[in-house]
Amino acid sequence: MNANDPSSFFHRHPYHQQYGSQPPRPLVQEDTLKSEQIHIERKSFLLTLKENPRGRFLRITEEVGGKRSV
Repeated sequence: MNANDPSSFFHRHPYHQQYGSQPPRPLVQEDTLKSEQIHIERKSFLLTLKENPRGRFLRITEEVGGKRSV
């Protein structure tokens, strides 16, 4: 199998689509189990343990100078 061959695995991958062509993901109900905020130097981190039908996960949000990044 050649990477340039249109029948190769990479060209048939179900997730291989152009950007912007996918419909928006449906909203999934997420429950917050625990939330803590910690401060390190000038940064503030919000650690949130959440759960949805797929399982539990930790969301970490960094806040520096009033701006947030997830």
